[in-house]
Amino acid sequence: MLFQLMGDFEFAYKKGLRQLLSSESLWPFILGQQQNRVIDLITQDENMPEFISFLFLEDIRLPYITSELFQTENERIMKCLFGQADDDSGTENPMDDSPQQKKLHIKQLLKFARADYLLVTQAGYIAKALFAIIRKRGHELWELISADFLSDLLKHIWIKHIAEIVEKLILLDNDDDHEKNIIERQTLLRRVFAILIKRSHDKDIVYNICDLIIEVRKGSNQYLIDETQLYFEDLVTTAHKSMNENFVLLLSTYDVEKFSMDDIVFALKQEDTDISPFINSQGKLTQPLGLYKQYWINIVVKIFEKPELHAFDHHIFKQLLILMNKFPYNTQFHIQFEKIVAISLEHDELLQSFVKTKYLEFIIENNSPKSDHDYRTILNNLSVIINNNKDRDILAQYLKKNQLISIWNNYFDAIQDRIQTEKQFLLGYNPRAPVLDAPKFKPELKFLNNFSLKQQQMKVEKRNEMLQKQNNEQQHSTISIRKVNSANENDLNNEFYQMEQEPDPEPEQEPEPEDELQLGKQHQELDESYPNITTFNYSTYWKLDHSNDFEQKVLDQYE
Repeated sequence: MLFQLMGDFEFAYKKGLRQLLSSESLWPFILGQQQNRVIDLITQDENMPEFISFLFLEDIRLPYITSELFQTENERIMKCLFGQADDDSGTENPMDDSPQQKKLHIKQLLKFARADYLLVTQAGYIAKALFAIIRKRGHELWELISADFLSDLLKHIWIKHIAEIVEKLILLDNDDDHEKNIIERQTLLRRVFAILIKRSHDKDIVYNICDLIIEVRKGSNQYLIDETQLYFEDLVTTAHKSMNENFVLLLSTYDVEKFSMDDIVFALKQEDTDISPFINSQGKLTQPLGLYKQYWINIVVKIFEKPELHAFDHHIFKQLLILMNKFPYNTQFHIQFEKIVAISLEHDELLQSFVKTKYLEFIIENNSPKSDHDYRTILNNLSVIINNNKDRDILAQYLKKNQLISIWNNYFDAIQDRIQTEKQFLLGYNPRAPVLDAPKFKPELKFLNNFSLKQQQMKVEKRNEMLQKQNNEQQHSTISIRKVNSANENDLNNEFYQMEQEPDPEPEQEPEPEDELQLGKQHQELDESYPNITTFNYSTYWKLDHSNDFEQKVLDQYE
């Protein structure tokens, strides 16, 4: 097999570059042990333009193998692209009369951006080739890039692969000299910001560019990071207009001291009309919070973690309370809200704004022992946090001034049972406790210990009785013939027919419905057969004991 593949490789090699790269069975040789010979063929001046043109084909095979060869970052291919001699000195080949002509090879590759439309798959293969070139010769590539190429490239930025090419051109992987080509790279970054703000209605462009800028801000080039700082206010304004969560995700990479309370409150008040309500598992119509508000709330938590940087007022607490009422099912928001309250109780300035919003009165009014609000769990948690800090001066003065001390104490005592249940128990048990008592209740086994089992059995018996009567009428005098074969099937003398008259089936007595006393006895027997649950074994918490007698009794009822 190996010799045959080698023979195929030699035959295709003589036929030319297209024939060689089109054979999928030869790709392991092309990318492996025969790679040097293939590169010899590629780097010939007459073959390089054809090799580059393979990237622009709509066929999958040739663009794929071409991009894979670029991904090897072979130095000979790079030198051929940039018009350098194929030696270690890196100087131009003196035997070559037209070194500038060789540089046209890289310019041929950059012509792809002129197309009015690019296929996403095609753009992916081109991007793989350019990534390798940028990693190896990024600064040299910038010397050959024209303003027209960048304009053509940016018109395709809605494609994720093209946006990644722009990102690599700005960041330049393995960029040791941050100042080299920095003016051109900053200019390209400004153009990207301009497109983002003008095309904020296009979700694909917003997603790609926001992700691009986030990567720039994560980088180490301070010149580029400082450039992104200039567009903070424009990003906030555009985020309010478009209500796109990708803007907020980008804003979350900026320092929290840049945000104002007015911008935060305005964002939390906005209504996201693009999100449709749904019916939850409880049958209630629910309006989702949405990622736009969720990301803003993440920023709010960061701001509260550094309260010394902002002047807080009660409006933000009021808006958070409105959101908790409006979105009672969003557990993630409840967790963040609990964190905000816990931080507020540790700082006097935040605590002043907190009590002005009358959170205590709201909690007492909406979290009575009989309340069934969907956010009662978060109110219980907040009650515990507030009660642990009620001796702080500001909170104690507020309780005393508004005559809430006794009301709060009575309220907190009334919800103690529910707090302890939520805190300690899971499905009636506490799996974390070292010693556990048995539960005071017996689990309701609807699939065994109720009337449905007997009712379903009676329905089956009635249906069988009706079918039996119909068969009796049709087959009252039916004779069945059974054919018995002997060991020797070829001998007809060993075969005989046996005929017998089947007796009429005796009519079964109509089952009388059992009264409640009889059902009660049956249920008592089921309870006695069910495994004893008066003691709880911690090591077998997630297991049920098995009873063969009980299992057989249940199965016998369905024979």
